[in-house]
Amino acid sequence: MNRLINLLGIMIFSFLILNSQARAADPVTVTLAFENKTSFPNYIGDGEKINWEKPGFAVEILKLVEKELGLKLEFVRLPWKRCLASMQNNILKNDTLSL
Repeated sequence: MNRLINLLGIMIFSFLILNSQARAADPVTVTLAFENKTSFPNYIGDGEKINWEKPGFAVEILKLVEKELGLKLEFVRLPWKRCLASMQNNILKNDTLSL
């Protein structure tokens, strides 16, 4: 579990460092794409909608990071192959990370 938290922190920190050109007044928006199937305890539920009452451990941690760092996180749930293909073909934004 600690490895997951460390990995998520490193991913977000690295992304922020690489995109440090953003103006301080504008919050950085990061899109997080993840599979539309349960990967307990990281994310829970099936389908494209997120149950915000019980989203899963990783999603809850990321929401805390979002609040703490003043980021704007967008969560996208898709079939995993579509997540990867969408990022490779620039269908999703360039600031997309996959979980």
